[in-house]
Amino acid sequence: MNCLIWNCQGIVNRGTRHALKLLIQKHKSCLVFLSETHCTKQQHKTLLRLVGLPHIAHFDRVDRAGGLALMWDDSISVQVRDVNRYFIDAMVKGLDNVEWRFTGFYGHPETGQRHVSWDLLRSLARDPVEKWIVVGDFNEILDLGEKSGGRLRSQGQMQAFRQALSDYNLEDMGAAGGIYTWSSPGIKERLDKGTCSPAWRTEFSFSRVVNLHPSRSDHVPILLEVSREPPQLERWRRRFRFEEMWCAHEGFTQKVEEVWSESYNGNPMLQLCRKIRGVGNQLLTWDRTIFRSRREEVEVVRSQLNTLL
Repeated sequence: MNCLIWNCQGIVNRGTRHALKLLIQKHKSCLVFLSETHCTKQQHKTLLRLVGLPHIAHFDRVDRAGGLALMWDDSISVQVRDVNRYFIDAMVKGLDNVEWRFTGFYGHPETGQRHVSWDLLRSLARDPVEKWIVVGDFNEILDLGEKSGGRLRSQGQMQAFRQALSDYNLEDMGAAGGIYTWSSPGIKERLDKGTCSPAWRTEFSFSRVVNLHPSRSDHVPILLEVSREPPQLERWRRRFRFEEMWCAHEGFTQKVEEVWSESYNGNPMLQLCRKIRGVGNQLLTWDRTIFRSRREEVEVVRSQLNTLL
């Protein structure tokens, strides 16, 4: 099950609507949460027809700003519990018949009012063992590793966000893809993210968040892949196979240490998995660069021998 989350910076533009439709089709998204739609009530309803989804819950724009929309198809059951200027809260049940809580969130855009966002999260938090996920544009970063360029973020500001997630039993899910989700000239930040409760993570242990490529907005769309089962094995030609001959090469140890030292987002287990995957991918690239010519030489010699026999 795939969920698309995007601060679209206005969906009334024809080009942005078309980009959204393509994203939904490409990633087979059955649940879509949009923030900053800049839509009126009628425009939100028209949006359904334009992107091909049958259901919507929305909060309309205020003074031509803001606006939230949650859309879904008939493959899942969604019961909307609350709609606010800053969130849409719902219960979701997929084909596996497991019910869980989805909150599409939009953090207050003004720094001085950011505490309002965390108070809203507090009002939403209920059962500490609930299967709950909160995703969206939080308009805040967790640490300085989620920011590049511009002025340094206040430690107190980031700590307030970290404390809010801790208080409400939510953890950052990390993300595959690029590090940053928002950019302006000279500044990049990871404002859009997925957070979940331990119970949700346990139930859907093979889920992940993917930061997609930029599309018609200064925020990249993010994809939430919800899964209780491990992903299917990739085709044989893309599987990783360790080659014993690598160990004899002088550059092997350095390459492994170089990739392993890189930092990754997410909890410790997620970081470990990503480090292992990163080492594997880099070793395959390294193998093609270092050993391809030698394999070609072997093939040439083998061909010559076959000619002589």
